Amino acid sequence: MVWIVDMSEKIRGYGRWVVAHPILAILLTVTVLIVFVLFMWAIWPSTSPAWSGIQQDKGTVTSRTLWDWLELLVVPLALLAAAWWIVKSKQLAKATSRSQSRTTFSVDDQVDDRYQEARVQAYFNRMGRLLIEHGLRESSQDDEVRKLARAQTLTVLWGLSGERKGALTRFLHEAELIMNPDPVISLAGANLSTADLRGTDLSDSNLRQARLIKANLARAKLSKADLAGADLEGADLRGALTGAQSPGQPAWAPPNLSNTNLSGVILREACLRGIDLTNASLDGAILEKADLREAILSHCELVGANLEQAKLQKADLRHAMLSGAMLGKADLSGAIITESTLSDSILSGALCSQANFKGSDLSGASLVGASLTNTFLQDCTLIRADLTNANLRGANLSGANLSGASLKGADLRGAYLSTSNISPTQLSAAFSIEGATLPERSSTNKPANKERQDTEEVETSSD
Repeated sequence: MVWIVDMSEKIRGYGRWVVAHPILAILLTVTVLIVFVLFMWAIWPSTSPAWSGIQQDKGTVTSRTLWDWLELLVVPLALLAAAWWIVKSKQLAKATSRSQSRTTFSVDDQVDDRYQEARVQAYFNRMGRLLIEHGLRESSQDDEVRKLARAQTLTVLWGLSGERKGALTRFLHEAELIMNPDPVISLAGANLSTADLRGTDLSDSNLRQARLIKANLARAKLSKADLAGADLEGADLRGALTGAQSPGQPAWAPPNLSNTNLSGVILREACLRGIDLTNASLDGAILEKADLREAILSHCELVGANLEQAKLQKADLRHAMLSGAMLGKADLSGAIITESTLSDSILSGALCSQANFKGSDLSGASLVGASLTNTFLQDCTLIRADLTNANLRGANLSGANLSGASLKGADLRGAYLSTSNISPTQLSAAFSIEGATLPERSSTNKPANKERQDTEEVETSSD
């Protein structure tokens, strides 16, 4: 009875295998049948058909026997089987290698994590002794204890994860070791790249010349922080410069970001009012809707930066590099943008009334629909600029080069165009030039404005 039970178990197991692999089961059945038929023909050749070539009747002639077909198929089938075996072997080897690699990486990560934790704990212990036993906080700038503390800090930061770099920085701030104006431990050159400092209070901290590449400073408190010369390329500063303070806290003051590398930084809707960004690099930065009123951006690099709808009233942009910058609908009223480069920039719909662009390069810039009333554009390069429908009432364009610029529908009433390089054709395309001071060569035999010209054309057609 036992063998019957075992047999039934095997049959049920075979049935489950057939259900799981129906195609393979069919192929196996067909193969078994073919082998059985060939075997039977080999035993009784007289029963095999003539085309098989198994019969021993020499009088039978066939053009192609089964053995001939097998001779043609055996080698290709063998090659296919060998190729399949090689491919499966490689796939199995790769899978085994990946599995071993994952296991190795997992073990390595665990070892590295424990190693980092041990390094950080040892650092905290050493710093605690320096603070308590050697009076680190009360030491003078040239004391050996300060030099030792800085050396240990810079050394331990190398090789740490972003999370642990953030924890170490928070410790230094809470221990009042990196406070302005004379930090006990200078972080100049410190490797804080990828540091996780989200929501960290770094108010009044000294981070001058620190390497904060791709650091996460979202919602960090940076009131009065000194980041001059720091490298913040690719850092996330969303919500860090909003100026928001908790009740009872001191008034927010903008951090010092002069000479910093902020290329590609995210500062969308950030509060940067009155901030010092002198000589800062903000190439490709996202400053959309940012508040930069009265900010100091002189000699600042803003190539390709997104400043759409930004508030730049009375901002200092002297000698700034704004090539290809997006300033659509930005408010530049009263801003100083002298001797700056704005070639191929987009200022469509921008508010630039009373702004000073004297000597700036605006070649190829798009100023479609921009408000430039009473704007100073003396000696500006406006070659191929698009001033379609721009409001230039009372603007000073003396000495400006408007060669190839489009003035279609532009309002030039009261504009000062003396000594500017502008053609009669360009002036005729303007909406109005009433009261404008024109170059001598353009003031003769030309209609005063387009409205008057349209009126004359209507009167002529009616006559």
